[in-house]
Amino acid sequence: MKQNSFRRLRAACLMLPLTVGFVLLLTGCQHRMFSADDGCEGIVYVHVDIAWDDDEYSTRPSANGMMVQLFPAEQPAVREAGRYALPVDGGFIRVGTGTEHHPVCYDYESNRTVYYRNEQSREHFEAYCQSATGTYNQYADMQPGEVTVAEPLPRTLYMVRNDETFTVDALPGDTLELRFEPDNVLREYTFLIYGIEGLANVADIKGAISNMAASYFPAQARRSDNGSTILFTGIDMYTRGQQRTWSEQQLRFFPAGWDDPVTGWTGDWIIGRFCAFGMVDPSDLRNRLTIECLTPATRYYYASWGYWLGQWEETVSNQLWATTGTHGTLEEQQAWRAVNGGFDIVLANDGRLIIPQDEDEGDNDGFDIDVGEWDNVIVPLG
Repeated sequence: MKQNSFRRLRAACLMLPLTVGFVLLLTGCQHRMFSADDGCEGIVYVHVDIAWDDDEYSTRPSANGMMVQLFPAEQPAVREAGRYALPVDGGFIRVGTGTEHHPVCYDYESNRTVYYRNEQSREHFEAYCQSATGTYNQYADMQPGEVTVAEPLPRTLYMVRNDETFTVDALPGDTLELRFEPDNVLREYTFLIYGIEGLANVADIKGAISNMAASYFPAQARRSDNGSTILFTGIDMYTRGQQRTWSEQQLRFFPAGWDDPVTGWTGDWIIGRFCAFGMVDPSDLRNRLTIECLTPATRYYYASWGYWLGQWEETVSNQLWATTGTHGTLEEQQAWRAVNGGFDIVLANDGRLIIPQDEDEGDNDGFDIDVGEWDNVIVPLG
C-alpha cells in the first residue's frame, strides 16, 4: 500500500527523487518564476508531480488528460472543489492560502465510454460507464435493478486519492509540491469456452456479463456496490482448438510451459475478455456470461453461463471470485490463472451454443432468435 506523508524541504531540494506518495515541498516566493511582482500575495503555487513507472504502465492517458481535484476539507463545504486540467506528468496550479483539501487525481479524457458526474461532491463524485442497449432478447433479459452499459474502453483508467489532507499553511507566495502515483482502477477478466459447435458459420460475435461494478468513486477509492451488465466485443473464435498449431503469440493465453491444449477442451473455442471496475458483492452469485453469434444470413444464436433456462449456476461467479483472492491484487489474479488454464473463467459449452450453416435452417439444435438490430447502441447522455 502506498504511504502518504509530508516533508518540508529547502528550494534546492525540489528536484531530488521522491519515494513517498504525498510530499509537501516548501520554497520561497522569491523564486524568479513566482515572484511577489507576479501577484502571488495570498496564493500558493503548487507543483503537481504525477509519477509514472514505465515498467508498470504500458499505456498512459492522453497528453492533456489528467485532472487534479481539491475537495474542501471543512464540512459542510463553504467553497467549490478546485479542478485543474494538467498534462499527463503534471504541472503548476494556484491555490489560496489558509485552506485544507482532500486531493484526487484522475484520468480525464482518454477513456471513451467513462464519464463523470457530481464533481463538486466528495461523497458522490463518480466515474461511470455510459448506458448502452443490445445483446439482449427474450432469453437474456436484464436483471432486475441492473443497468446495461458499454465496456470501459480503453481498458485503463488511472486514478489516485491522497489519504492525508493537503493543508495550505505556507506563507503567501510559497510554492508547494503535491505528488500522485496513479493506479489503473479497472480490472480485465479473461475467459475460454470450449466444446462449441459451428463457429466456422459465425460472421460476428458479442458478449455481456452481469452483476459487475460499472462505476467508481475516485474521492472514496471504492467501486460501486450496484451490479451492472457490461456489453463487450473482445472475443476471438478458434475452430477445433485442440487441433490447432498455436503460434507463440497465441500461446500467451495459456500458462507458462503450456505446450498442448488441456485434455478435455474439445470442439471449437471462444476466447474473450471484458473489463469492469471489479465484482460487486460476491455472496450474490448473479454473474451471467452471455454470448450471441451472428451468421452471414443475419441469424442470431445465443447461450449463457451462470444462468441458463431459468436456473442460476455458480460456475461463473465462483471463478470470478477466485480471481480476487484475499486482497484483489493483480498478482492474486495471475496466480489464479496459472492454475485455471491461463484464464479467469473456463467453461464447457454443454450443448448450449450450436451454430449450423445458414442453408441448414431445419437442422438447428441451438436457439435461433431474431433480436432485430445487431449493433450495440450507446445511449447519449441527456
